[in-house]
Amino acid sequence: FEQEGLAPFVPRWAWCDALQGREVRLLQADGGGGSGVADDIEPSGALRLQTAAGLVVVRGGEVSVRPA
Repeated sequence: FEQEGLAPFVPRWAWCDALQGREVRLLQADGGGGSGVADDIEPSGALRLQTAAGLVVVRGGEVSVRPA
């Protein structure tokens, strides 16, 4: 990880991701949030979320993801 970052681990993450393809709710520390279908993560670790408005990439330190 220190040498290559998260990118080499993304395929394994996808295989283990219990929420991928499921409807989820986002709860953000600032009171924001939203919902959509958990798609995958990017090599940076950001969550890809399919919403009614399209694909949203969620980056944040204070985000909680829950099954809907």
